[in-house]
Amino acid sequence: MRSPRSKSNSASGDTHWCSGEVADKRIEDGHHVVELSLRAANQHDEVTAPGTAIVILPSRQDGPAVLPAASSELRRRGAVIAAAAASHRRGLVA
Repeated sequence: MRSPRSKSNSASGDTHWCSGEVADKRIEDGHHVVELSLRAANQHDEVTAPGTAIVILPSRQDGPAVLPAASSELRRRGAVIAAAAASHRRGLVA
């Protein structure tokens, strides 16, 4: 999800349903892109977590989805997260 937002608190025992629909389909820089509108709603049909997602999908004519290269900032952030997770697994972080 690219923009999840929690709109209300959920109580223990609440039931939630997640749903979504295609908001847009396009070809962007050679990628088959689908934009989704998503929502989670509780048993009272109150939207508790709206959001959007953009995904790159394979196509029948162009084959498998090829993901764009990650930016250097995104690679740096990923390395920091991976190092923190590894330290935590080794017991170096409480």
